[in-house]
Amino acid sequence: MKILQMPALAMLLGSIPFGYIAVYIRDKQIADESSRAIGSIRDAVGVPALVVMVILNVAKGFVPVYLTMAAFASVPFALLVGAIAVASHCFPYWFMFKPMGKGGSVAIGAIVAIIVSLIR
Repeated sequence: MKILQMPALAMLLGSIPFGYIAVYIRDKQIADESSRAIGSIRDAVGVPALVVMVILNVAKGFVPVYLTMAAFASVPFALLVGAIAVASHCFPYWFMFKPMGKGGSVAIGAIVAIIVSLIR
């Protein structure tokens, strides 16, 4: 059962659009018109909110991959879970798989989780 739970967790966590949420909280009209570029998000919400958003995006990749490595200790399966997290960040479920993010910070989180798991 855990084998199905880890990819599902990666998909659900990966599809949370933290950048869109941050911009939407600040100004609803800008969220609908703004580009997905990191510069437009920085201009809309400011640097502190951007730092928090990037940390949360890294955590979206880190958490499911780290839990997968803790439960299975399988690097190929952890890479699959990380790829699902990145893909669901780029094409979030909540926006009907419309292209949204680029996936860099989520991929960094997944890679760091694998490295941390292998070191410990």
